Amino acid sequence: MPYCPECSVSVLADSTECPECGASLDRVETTAPGSAEPPHFDLDKLEQTLKSSLSPTYEILRPLGQGGMGAVFLAKEPALKRLVAVKVLAPGLAADKRARARFEREARAAAAISHPNVVRVYSVGETKRTRLPYIVMQYVDGPNLEEWRLRRGKVGERDARRVIGEVAAALAAAHARDLVHRDVKPSNVLMETESGRAFVADFGVSAALSPTNTDETKLTETGVMIGTPPFMSPEQAAGKELTHKSDVYSLGVLAYQLVTAQLPYQANSPMGWAAAHLHDAPTPTGECRPELSPAIAHLVDRCLAKSPVDRPAAHQVARGMLPSLETEVEWPPPGLKWLQGRAQAMSRIGLVAVVGALLASLALTFVPEILVAHAPWLGRTQLVSQLAEPSSRFGQRVSDVAVLSMFLWQGALLVGIAMLLLGTIAFLSTISRIAERLIRQRRLGWRVSTLCDVLVDHDGRSGLVIGGTQDFASLGEVRRRRIIYARRAFDLLIIVAIAWITLAFLAKAVLITAGIAPGSVGYALFDSTDALIILAPGGLLLFLAFATRIAERQLMGHLGRRHSFEAAPEDVSNWYASLPAGVSRTPAIPRDQQIRNVAWGSRVLQVLAAFALLIFVVNLFVGGFAAFSAAKFTERYSTRTATLLSTLQRIDVDAPIDSARAVLATYEATKSPIPEPTANSWIRSVVLAESNGGLQSFSVDLSSIFSDDWALMTTFARARGGTIPPDTLALLRRLSNHSRTIQIRRIARALRVDVLSAMEDSTSLRSPSYSRRIMEAAHANALAAVFDASRGRPDSAERRLGENGAIGEHLLNTPDVLLNRLALSLLRDYSLLPLASLERTQNNVSQSARLYRAAQNVRLGEGFGGMAGLAVDITNLDRFTSAVTNPRVPLGYRMSWLGQGWAGLCAHPREILQGPSDERARALYSIADSMGVDGARESLRISQLMWSHPVTSEMGSHSPAGGWTRLLERVFLGPAYRLLLCSPLEDLK
Repeated sequence: MPYCPECSVSVLADSTECPECGASLDRVETTAPGSAEPPHFDLDKLEQTLKSSLSPTYEILRPLGQGGMGAVFLAKEPALKRLVAVKVLAPGLAADKRARARFEREARAAAAISHPNVVRVYSVGETKRTRLPYIVMQYVDGPNLEEWRLRRGKVGERDARRVIGEVAAALAAAHARDLVHRDVKPSNVLMETESGRAFVADFGVSAALSPTNTDETKLTETGVMIGTPPFMSPEQAAGKELTHKSDVYSLGVLAYQLVTAQLPYQANSPMGWAAAHLHDAPTPTGECRPELSPAIAHLVDRCLAKSPVDRPAAHQVARGMLPSLETEVEWPPPGLKWLQGRAQAMSRIGLVAVVGALLASLALTFVPEILVAHAPWLGRTQLVSQLAEPSSRFGQRVSDVAVLSMFLWQGALLVGIAMLLLGTIAFLSTISRIAERLIRQRRLGWRVSTLCDVLVDHDGRSGLVIGGTQDFASLGEVRRRRIIYARRAFDLLIIVAIAWITLAFLAKAVLITAGIAPGSVGYALFDSTDALIILAPGGLLLFLAFATRIAERQLMGHLGRRHSFEAAPEDVSNWYASLPAGVSRTPAIPRDQQIRNVAWGSRVLQVLAAFALLIFVVNLFVGGFAAFSAAKFTERYSTRTATLLSTLQRIDVDAPIDSARAVLATYEATKSPIPEPTANSWIRSVVLAESNGGLQSFSVDLSSIFSDDWALMTTFARARGGTIPPDTLALLRRLSNHSRTIQIRRIARALRVDVLSAMEDSTSLRSPSYSRRIMEAAHANALAAVFDASRGRPDSAERRLGENGAIGEHLLNTPDVLLNRLALSLLRDYSLLPLASLERTQNNVSQSARLYRAAQNVRLGEGFGGMAGLAVDITNLDRFTSAVTNPRVPLGYRMSWLGQGWAGLCAHPREILQGPSDERARALYSIADSMGVDGARESLRISQLMWSHPVTSEMGSHSPAGGWTRLLERVFLGPAYRLLLCSPLEDLK
């Protein structure tokens, strides 16, 4: 509508003179209110109009600026000697009666706001002749927020919190009077130079640009723009009704730009800004500035929520950014300081009682077997007493175990009972004092919920959670209420769990002592059911308690730990400037090189600390594993060693090998002085395959002929009775003339055969096929003895079986345990037992019985485990030495036992980690020398290499690299390798 440029009165389109002021209407302004193009007006004439209207109350000094909504002038109030700012509404806006009415109404409402961060409105009026509305307001000497931010560069968190908090507090004061600013932006926030305080200006002025909520006012309509596009809210961009939460959104944009130095959205047109506010999701504040406090970043992000319901109120933002005595809840409440956090102290005292109840319950439920007289214990004690003299170290070790078990069990019981009683007394005493205080405070009018919240305040921040201040202003009310509930539940569950465990244990003990409850049927005072009843409910309650603590931390999120903001350089300067006179006020600004040196040194220390921690953890793990392995070794080998001692005692008494030799002496074939190399070539021809130069292999599977030992024994009776089928006899006849059978008989007649040397010359000593071929040849010779018996030649059959015994004798003289085991099997199955059967067919019952007993006695391997148990105590290796040097034991077994002396270190954690000790090495080499066997010392040295250098042996030992290799394998690889050996170690049988 056209209006007079002088007095802003609406006029008709064809009028030539203003009916109000009489001014000529040669130039009529027609720009609509709210147009994007600001109306033109004469600033000098407007200044003269103000001077004539405000004089003598105010003296207009100079214009401060102008814009689309009007102009601002600096004025002086002589009566109060203060400067004021006078803002005049633009004539184009003043011509709109609705805009003029809203301007005056909102300006008067703003004048009623009394807040230190709101620009005070002193008066509202109109010019005398032109009737232009004006506002006389407080003058703030300083830049607006945008200019202040650009001058400072990066704004520190402390200053950002202060500015945002002050702006939010100003908006909260306006919202309390149902006043909406509608245009919150940096240019409407003034920063006072002297105090640095933020002032929010232009309450009421923006209202003139906001018509009623009609379709014609939407931003989507051409030429209409309400608010400032980068800072408007989504509902403002959509032309919807504005609320207090609209100002909060604009405040969020302002805060985002202040802390990150950029806007949350980017656009090039009003329509682009509207689309961004309505649909785009801004980058989270914490990602744009990681060092910012998570609580502040989260609060700014909440202000930018698309839905007004999800945004906090302005007063919540103020409490979160700038808590004060007016916004914070006094915490703890008056007179309740003593109660704060007492529940946590009470829980810690009660946990002492819980640990005591746990120890005592376990001690009363699980008594060590060695301390209890029952059948297995008596049998084991009897066995040990039979195997060892009372004065021996082996018998003494059992006694030491009993003493140690008694000490540990009694210690656990006494410590548990002491902790239970002392913890219970302290717990009840603390509860009594707290209950007394609670009753007293309850009488004063405090609610039970308030008293509980003070009790469970374990970090001193429950007041902040309840009031929603400081960091917790970023959390919604429902979430904060759940945090309080979680805190209450945690301490309640802890107290109930403690009370249950302690009271249940004491009640059960009293009932058993009084004879009301019978207790355990066995030797323990409590049974497993009693322990389960005591500990299971309490454990469940403790689990639920810690689950609530985890839930509390999840609800608190990033607020679970306190965050300290990073100070800006100006914060440092301001702090030093605030110091009193006489104290140095100059901050120390380090040089860049100093900063780099400190940072480099810090990183080096962190790396060294991490490496030291890694070494500590690795050594703790390996050391603990070594101790556990040593304990398991002694536990596993105690019974096996006792069995070994029994076997050795039987060998000393019965001399099974000597007995077998004596009984076989009558069946020995005539020995011939065959040269040793010749005999060695014969044995090689037997063990080698036909393709490698050996003799012709057997054409049939011998194991299918009389498949077991018992069948072979009964065959001699069938041979005497003539019941063997002709085809089988034909097969046995071919076996008797086989080249391998003939060769094994020739070897049996040799005076000496170095089997070990012969087999080593064949490239592999431990090939299973070699042992199998020797056994096949002996088996074929035994089957040939059956053929001789069937033809009525028992003498020839006895010679063949005696030859098998001679082969076993050769193998027994070999220092290899595998060949010794082969010899014992050969003696029993293909010599002694068949001879016993053959003698029985000839009615030589007594000789048959001697042979049968000798066959049973050569079963030595079953009781030969556990030799490492005799080498545990390196200060007393008498029994170990006696076993290794016992001539009644085959040489191969004794050589193997000598090497197993190194395995005795598995009972010592230090030796497990560091390898065999010098004492052990000296003792074992002395025993090797006392054996009088060629190669014993060299064999022992090879075994030592496995336990000392399990990976690289002596490779590179004379070079620096070899030294580092040995160091690494000793520290890392050696312990792991020896632990693996100690854990599954099984002695040869």
